[in-house]
Amino acid sequence: MHPNKRVFINVKDIQVITGKKEKACYQIILKIKQHYKKERHQAITFKEFYRYFGIEQEE
Repeated sequence: MHPNKRVFINVKDIQVITGKKEKACYQIILKIKQHYKKERHQAITFKEFYRYFGIEQEE
């Protein structure tokens, strides 16, 4: 992996990708965490986000 590539996705990233408002993006993060059985303090990766939405991930 390239040293400058981030692993974890945040609300702003999801807003840019989906075009949804901030609150909706927080809810998306909660749904993804529930889906992957993550605890509240655990972060979501770009890979998990793409897999959850069925998006092909670029390398």
